[in-house]
Amino acid sequence: MRGLEGLMCLALAALMALTAGCGTLRIELGGLAERTLEEMAEEGALSQPVDYGDYNLVNGRIFLNGDLNHAKAERVEREIKFADDAASVETITMYLSSEGGDLEAMKIIANTLESCRKPVDIVVTGYCMSAGVYLLECASGGRKAYRNALFGIHAPRGAPEELKELIVSEYEGKLKERTRLPEDFFPLPEEMRFFTAEEALEYDVIDEIVDGDRK
Repeated sequence: MRGLEGLMCLALAALMALTAGCGTLRIELGGLAERTLEEMAEEGALSQPVDYGDYNLVNGRIFLNGDLNHAKAERVEREIKFADDAASVETITMYLSSEGGDLEAMKIIANTLESCRKPVDIVVTGYCMSAGVYLLECASGGRKAYRNALFGIHAPRGAPEELKELIVSEYEGKLKERTRLPEDFFPLPEEMRFFTAEEALEYDVIDEIVDGDRK
């Protein structure tokens, strides 16, 4: 009980400091490294709430930026399912800028995209690399990109050894099915191989280059 009481006191002190305007709140438990709440959220340590009254979401617009992690995957999953059920939405549009991230998070979002009843357009607004490319190829609608978008692919990393062959096969299979990437891209390289939006269009990784008007 003493340990629980100590944590409760710490939480109370943290809230008091935050409400008193004492600056950026940092968390320190025992010998653990300090992390701000913002850092914890970015790392996926905190869940990300969904604002179901948000104008963009009500109109089927979903934003996925930065590293893929479980918190983002859970948020995006809920947003996609909401938009798929919303009478106000005819086509879901996901705006994507990611350098990749967690494989399980990728699969959660990919499975949700592929289970949608409504068409899903994906628009690359910045980076589309690694797991981001896999998500792009899960679009059931248009695959689009801003003209200055940057793409990159490499062999999946971080998979358990016993699952690595299966995951690589699935990842490469998706790319071969949906794109016309040159043969020298396969097998996928260990190091990131970059290409531009114009090359992505040539390789059928995207269907269209857009100017960022979000229409």
